Amino acid sequence: MSYMIPVSRELKDKIKCVHCNRTNQIFPNYVAFESFVAVKSYSNITKPERLCPADSTTKESLTTKQTTTTRKLTSTNKTSTTTTTEKPTTTMKTTTRKLTCPEGWFRSERPKGPWCIRVTHVFKKKLSENLQMAFNSYDVLDRSTAIGTCTEEGAMISGLESVLEADFVRKRTRDKMISTIDLSSADFQGWGVWINGERLNGEEAFTYTDPYLTTREGYIWYEGQPDGFYRIPQQNCIQLMVPKDFNDDRFGKLNDLDCKGVEAYAMSLKGVVCGKPAT
Repeated sequence: MSYMIPVSRELKDKIKCVHCNRTNQIFPNYVAFESFVAVKSYSNITKPERLCPADSTTKESLTTKQTTTTRKLTSTNKTSTTTTTEKPTTTMKTTTRKLTCPEGWFRSERPKGPWCIRVTHVFKKKLSENLQMAFNSYDVLDRSTAIGTCTEEGAMISGLESVLEADFVRKRTRDKMISTIDLSSADFQGWGVWINGERLNGEEAFTYTDPYLTTREGYIWYEGQPDGFYRIPQQNCIQLMVPKDFNDDRFGKLNDLDCKGVEAYAMSLKGVVCGKPAT
């Protein structure tokens, strides 16, 4: 059953309060008009204040104060500073021992690594019938003996990588020659020294077994040499010639000769160039 209830402004505002907040609890199905309210039951309405329970919500004035909060947006430009901390670098020093040659050996810097060279002169003195020492009293050095001499020193018969190596060999040989014999002998022409290089298997080209040999710039042939490929016996090995006369055209030049020979171009074979890697 509905009743039309005249209401004051105060009551109407409170009923509006109920309409806003507690519609389904106190006044369900009500209709609000300009100056009265129709409600389903009037039995509970004795005093206007009953319409809105005294809680924190209904005691507030229905006049809503709208507070507009303007949030100021402050744009702060932050400068980002990147600090780079360099960690200390620990440098490990690697000590590399320099490869050396034994005392009395010449160290040659080759493309494949340092190479040690030594000129070994071998003499077997023998007494002449009148017990006098002369040049011919010294045995010559055949190639097989020369190779064995290098082997005994932990080396091999060496080649000549550079002109510098060739200069070393001829100087050492000449110094040894000067200190050993009388150069005034008319019959004496000079010495020969065996070096690496041999014709093998009937081939005209030489084969070189020196493992550190690359350019062979120290192989400077005497004019017209090598020419022993077509000789009988074939001249398949190589000697470096050291004449007693420094101005001789043959000085420091190469000649091919019989591998079993002991003399060529009047040069008696008296030495061998031995070589091995530096250690």
